[in-house]
Amino acid sequence: MLLVNLHKRGWDFPGGHLEKGESPEGCLKREVMEEAYVSGSSHFLGYLIVDHHDNPLWNEQSPYPKVGFQLFYRVDVEEIYTFEAEYESAERCWIDPDHVADCYSGWNGVYEEILSQARTINL
Repeated sequence: MLLVNLHKRGWDFPGGHLEKGESPEGCLKREVMEEAYVSGSSHFLGYLIVDHHDNPLWNEQSPYPKVGFQLFYRVDVEEIYTFEAEYESAERCWIDPDHVADCYSGWNGVYEEILSQARTINL
């Protein structure tokens, strides 16, 4: 499994936000290349609704919408490029998926279920 060391968050999965006019799949390909310098085929796993209605820290100046969606994909890496650290990540590493919780500081039960689903996809 691939993790990237993001400047503001530490070790995480590659990901990001849509740019104007960008499709979710286009965003995924761009973010995976920018953060991890890899490419491959993607498989949509599902999504979570992120609702900030009860979040007292959310306001109109927030970079996130009051209600949004967090999409999850599995990417099967087909090409690995030279890591150049030009964007949001300082490094990448490959880990055993059984040990991801040891490396990922925000790991929780939701992520565990998503990983479980990603590992069971028959391609």
